[in-house]
Amino acid sequence: MHKSIIVFVNLMFLLISSLYFDTVLAQDTVISHHGYKTEKAYKPHETRQKTYRPHEKQITDYFKDGRVPKSSELAEHAEKQGWKKTKTENGPITYVDNNGVKRLKIKSGSQRTPGSEFPHVEMRNENNQLIDKFGNKTTKETAENHTPIEHDLKN
Repeated sequence: MHKSIIVFVNLMFLLISSLYFDTVLAQDTVISHHGYKTEKAYKPHETRQKTYRPHEKQITDYFKDGRVPKSSELAEHAEKQGWKKTKTENGPITYVDNNGVKRLKIKSGSQRTPGSEFPHVEMRNENNQLIDKFGNKTTKETAENHTPIEHDLKN
């Protein structure tokens, strides 16, 4: 008799606690005690790794194995991403993402600017940081910021 009372009390405790506490169903989904599905809140110290779908080509993929891509390939990639093309009268072709970040500048090269004589691109990540052809952060003054391309677009 005594054991059955303890089992009954434990079952009641579990039943009542499930009504008042959120029940985690999956890593990112929580069902609250009201029955609503919500996204799990992550603590500030937890980081979530960004995952890319295998079919999604990244801009850095065009430079793999030392390949020198054509400017038309990079422009097509930018347009597939939904980036908007802009160009001033004498400036380079620039692609801007939905957040206003100038993600890609396609430059034909200029003899009057040392280090920029050849066709190249300047790329930025979603955080507006300059990146090299491998996706590593770089700065404006470095050679890695001037990634060579084969320029086949008309300015």
